[in-house]
Amino acid sequence: MEVSPQQSCNLKTQIGIYAVAILMMGAIGVSSSIGVFMTSYQIDQVTALGVVSVPCFVIIFVTLVSGWLMSVMAKKTISIIGILLFIAGGTAPAFVDSWTAVIACRVIFGLGLGMVQASTAALVAENYEGTERDKVMGRMTSFQMLGCVLFSIIGGMLGSIVDMGYQAVFYVHLIGLVSLAGVVACVPYRRPERDSARRAGHDGGIKVTAGVVLWFVVAVVFFMGGQVYSNVINVLITEFGFGGPAEAGISLAIFAFGGFFAGLLFGKIYEIARGLTLSIGLGVLAISYALMAFASGLPEIYLGSLLCGLAFSICIPLIMSSISNAAVNPASASFAVSLATCGQSIGQSASPYVISPIGGLLSQVTGLTVNQSSLVVAVAICIVFAAAFVFVGFGRGRKPQTR
Repeated sequence: MEVSPQQSCNLKTQIGIYAVAILMMGAIGVSSSIGVFMTSYQIDQVTALGVVSVPCFVIIFVTLVSGWLMSVMAKKTISIIGILLFIAGGTAPAFVDSWTAVIACRVIFGLGLGMVQASTAALVAENYEGTERDKVMGRMTSFQMLGCVLFSIIGGMLGSIVDMGYQAVFYVHLIGLVSLAGVVACVPYRRPERDSARRAGHDGGIKVTAGVVLWFVVAVVFFMGGQVYSNVINVLITEFGFGGPAEAGISLAIFAFGGFFAGLLFGKIYEIARGLTLSIGLGVLAISYALMAFASGLPEIYLGSLLCGLAFSICIPLIMSSISNAAVNPASASFAVSLATCGQSIGQSASPYVISPIGGLLSQVTGLTVNQSSLVVAVAICIVFAAAFVFVGFGRGRKPQTR
């Protein structure tokens, strides 16, 4: 079948967007070497975890600034700058000796990663509309999950090469070179929204609607609950006596596979479920957490991980697409997507400080472990929000509130 020039251009743009999407979970690329950092730099575990947590805190502020920046600068340009900072800040620690210098480099890395996360979803919103936007947003999440697998596997392999030294794991960020080539070659250059609006003679300023605020709150709450899986899975498997790091690694790979699969099918899922899509995703997440919290063996852990990945790739593209559609103009849509990304970072960062203490209190009453109780708390959050959005879905004729 002959491919039209428009279809070819569309596919080319998607390739560029997906190439950037694989970097969105790049912060975990060095997590396999946390123990090595503790020994090599003579630091404790909390300090060593700074290689992951510091970039996440930086991202919170960068995404907000990026939202405004995308109204005055082309998203392709922002994406390229972000990838360059990602590569530079990510690989630089391989050439330094002090932990302070490593963390300084991770700040630069966080700046780049924040720009990448904000611009990737915004590129989808800029180039696609309607059902096509939903499909591409879903596939973007699939490639985000694929990136999770790539960074985990390659980072682990580099970290295990003793001859190269403990700093070799930082070379995993050179994956960004592939993304850089994809953006430069495939993503079209479009004028920033304010410039385009000025030329068209109408207001292109940023306006925050009630719908945008709603989906921002949903993003914060979802990712606060969603982060519980990453926070507890390793320790939970050990507590239950099901295994150790190897089994936890398998569960994370299964999680990523589930997310990749569901992301590819998101467009079809949304066509069928419409306004009930978020409720379905939250329901699946609740089931996955319940399975893992009361697992009697590894099969339940692995099934829960698979369902958790499926839930993520149902909810994330829905949230991103809905918040962009809640905006009143292109500049506002770009800011809204950045706001959702900021909400993601806020939720993930706050999760251990909100969910875990509540889980600790619950464990004193139920006799469950803190990690089991944290999963139970997340189940309750998912059920409450799923029920709320069932009413929203039916109340709007099975159409999302802000779409």
